[in-house]
Amino acid sequence: MKTDKKKVLIVGIYMPGIYPSGDDEVVSRLLATAFLKAAADADPDIVPHYDIQILDIPTTTPPEKIAEDILRNNPDVLAYSAYMWNYDQMSESLRIVKEERPSIWTLLGGPLVTYTSEQIMSQLPADVVVCGTNAGELRFRQLLKCDRTVEGLNNIPLICYRAPNGELVNTGGIIQEDVNQIPSIYRNKAIDLDDGRRHTVFVETFRGCPFTCGYCIWGPEGNKMNRFNLDQLICDIKIIYNHPKVEAVIFTDACLFYTRKRARVICDTIASCSRQIPTVLTLDMHVLDEDMVDHLEKIDLYHNQYHFGLQTTNPNAMQYLERPGTATKIGRERYAQKYVDGVNLLRNRIPTAEVSFDLIYGLPGDDYEHFRETIDFALNLKPSKLHFHPLLLLPGTRFYTDRDELKFIYDDAPPFMVKSNDTFSEEDMHKAIRYVLWTMAMMYFPAIRETVFNLSALVGVRQIHLIDKWIELVEKRIDPYAVVRSQHEFTLDAHNLIRRSFMNVLTEPQNCVHAYEAVLEMLNSYGADRLTDNVELGIAYYSAIVEGKIELENQEFSDPKQLVDQGVLQCKDHSQLELVKTAWVNAAANIKVA
Repeated sequence: MKTDKKKVLIVGIYMPGIYPSGDDEVVSRLLATAFLKAAADADPDIVPHYDIQILDIPTTTPPEKIAEDILRNNPDVLAYSAYMWNYDQMSESLRIVKEERPSIWTLLGGPLVTYTSEQIMSQLPADVVVCGTNAGELRFRQLLKCDRTVEGLNNIPLICYRAPNGELVNTGGIIQEDVNQIPSIYRNKAIDLDDGRRHTVFVETFRGCPFTCGYCIWGPEGNKMNRFNLDQLICDIKIIYNHPKVEAVIFTDACLFYTRKRARVICDTIASCSRQIPTVLTLDMHVLDEDMVDHLEKIDLYHNQYHFGLQTTNPNAMQYLERPGTATKIGRERYAQKYVDGVNLLRNRIPTAEVSFDLIYGLPGDDYEHFRETIDFALNLKPSKLHFHPLLLLPGTRFYTDRDELKFIYDDAPPFMVKSNDTFSEEDMHKAIRYVLWTMAMMYFPAIRETVFNLSALVGVRQIHLIDKWIELVEKRIDPYAVVRSQHEFTLDAHNLIRRSFMNVLTEPQNCVHAYEAVLEMLNSYGADRLTDNVELGIAYYSAIVEGKIELENQEFSDPKQLVDQGVLQCKDHSQLELVKTAWVNAAANIKVA
């Protein structure tokens, strides 16, 4: 049936294969696009005039294919939500669409465009950029109702639009956000969990953050936390955690327990649902206490992972960062101790807890040697994972505002990866990247990681020095960094490529043998014979692969017991085999007895 409604297409370019790891078939639909549709569909002045649809598409899709899909939908209005992970696909597909069909009215929003609107519009053929991270849904509705007139656009606060003469116009004003005006995106099917596909679901319980960390855009706008209606959240959580097609749930809040009373109710509700779905939370050690642990224990955290943003232990860097609790000298001195006490509390209550930390390199006030000190501190807490991040100079952050004062040198394309600053030289960055790769490699071999932890405790040598020794011994056999050194550029894409290339080389079966042989040589040099069992099993396991006794397949791992029963490997406990296998996804190839 013919309709006079104009068609609005909201494009959500999402990252696939994050949770569950490596499974690209699981859909991870963006909250932003769903919120925009839900808010607009609830406006009686919009519904008669617009048909609003969402195009969800993974970042693995080429820009040409994204543009093709957009044009096939034949929209009158096209809206993108831009993030660091989808900026390239967004910008390239936008150029193709506007070249093919310049009449499409194009709106941009999202954290990667909202603070540099004029720069973005000078580079891209967009018609409007929504500025600031607050109340995007309200401005989206206002844009649909303004008839695209100059007068109508001028009445919308905090947007940048392209006037008929090509001039870029910024509107001023103040805008108040009320997230409770956004209907449930699950009850109104903006995100349809009944579409037959498997889903990773995002949940946002509040917007904003009470803190103003220098690298982060969550907190700058007034430090206000805008809370979603708790009753609506509880209804949504029940839909999500009782649904058979939900594979994982990710809470996008800075820390759920910044709203402690609400967090308790949310955890209790999750625990009451029919399905225990793996859940990802970002946590803050500074609010961790027994009550928080009690409630977290009720839910199924993904891989039992308790994840905290440590970032740095360097007091000089903390002064620039303004992390929670570091405003005073005493606070900065106590910062590290809070992590020691928190990890002890967590492990005393939940001995099986897997602890992980975020660490940032390239921070102002930091340098290579102090970054190594941060790594050593983190390793002393025996984490199962360390997540390393180069500093990104995101527009809207305090670091971006103070970039000249702090003498930042950075890539001039989004997401603006830092090359150096006043204290962290470019040489330091290169050394940090190399050391990050090797430390990450150690963490991806659980048996090597645990051996380094235990050897450090046994002989009293710092873990960063043991890693130095391990690197030296491995490089006598194979140097995976030599393979990627020439690939290095200060872009996030290049950084991720180096990471993948390095790990893909190191986790080739023969190189896994070399990695374990280097550990064994290190143990022998310290006379630590008692720690060699798992290392020798690692050598035997990967040697069996090299010799063809174990074949690699793209199926599930064979039962480790089978390998022992058939005499391929010898070990006292079958679980030892899981320790010696690398956890790197591309190399975690599956096995059968040949």
